[in-house]
Amino acid sequence: MAQQGGSVETACRPADGDALAASLRAPGADAVIVIGGTGPGRRDGSAAALAQAGRLHAHGIALRPGESAGFGEAAGRPVLLLPGRPDAALAAWLALGRPLMAALCGAAPDIPTVLPLTRKVASVIGLTDLVFLRRVPAGAAPLGGAELPLHRLVLADAALLVPPAHEGYPAGTPVEVLPL
Repeated sequence: MAQQGGSVETACRPADGDALAASLRAPGADAVIVIGGTGPGRRDGSAAALAQAGRLHAHGIALRPGESAGFGEAAGRPVLLLPGRPDAALAAWLALGRPLMAALCGAAPDIPTVLPLTRKVASVIGLTDLVFLRRVPAGAAPLGGAELPLHRLVLADAALLVPPAHEGYPAGTPVEVLPL
């Protein structure tokens, strides 16, 4: 982000919905990213806090992993709600957050690398699947399915966005790979 002219400030998310809504309205940032609290659980109040603080445009998107991500605006700036599960948070960041930050910084999006898949990738029609990959001499090796355990996620150094109209790609297909 610093290479694109941006900076990051971090803060702990308030446990109380009213306090989170107040922090979303606080001045000082060009965008706000909230990690966690986006699921259907009783303690998952990030979407409600955003709706209270400003406007919730979407909560629950057709991205796997990352289905419980959301976005909206508060105090005239974009707010991105990322799931708390590491693979889902990273997937939502790559699909939504990275392009948002690039746009705010006036930077061009990352140029994808084209690599052949070493194994078949299956996807569900109607969802955008983000597949984590490991670059290997033969191309890009898929690391697993929709819910990738942390011990497999740490092996990833690239990702593939499979569009909602595709059922996946056979082994050997050249695909655009996003760097992590």
